[in-house]
Amino acid sequence: MKREWGLPLFVFGVIFLALVACGKKAPPFLPERKPALKVTHLTGEWKDGVVYLKGDVAPRRGEDGKDPDASGCIVYHARYDLIDPPCEGCPIEYGVLEEIKAGVIRGDTFRCQLRQIQTRGIHFFKVRLLGPKGTPGPSSNRVKILIDD
Repeated sequence: MKREWGLPLFVFGVIFLALVACGKKAPPFLPERKPALKVTHLTGEWKDGVVYLKGDVAPRRGEDGKDPDASGCIVYHARYDLIDPPCEGCPIEYGVLEEIKAGVIRGDTFRCQLRQIQTRGIHFFKVRLLGPKGTPGPSSNRVKILIDD
C-alpha cells in the first residue's frame, strides 16, 4: 500500500519544486524613480466668477536641467456653507472637480482657471500634477477661498 502512494507523491513534489524554483534570481532592489512633480505654495483667488489657482512646481528642474514635464493636473474641491464652516485643521473630504489635460505649467509655476465655481460658500481646493504617463503626483497644500457675493 505504501508503494502506491510513493510514486505520485514523489512526482507531485518534483513538479511543486519546479514551479516554485522558476524565475530569475537576483538580489532585491528598488527601481529608480524620478521625483514626482508637486505644486507647492498653492494660492487662489476668486475674481469675476473665475477661480485662479497658482503655485510653484517642485522639483523646479529635472536632472537633465530641463523644465519638468506634466501632462496636466487633477483639481480637487470641497464646498461648505458660510454659516457652517469646518473647524481649522479638521479633515476635509474632497471630490474631483476637473481634470485638466495640459498647459498648467509655465516655467516653474503652476496656473489654472476654474470657471464653474459660482455658488456662495467656503471652497477648498487641492491639486495633483499628472506625470508624463498620467500618474498623479503628491497633493498640494489646501487653499481656502470665500465666495460671499
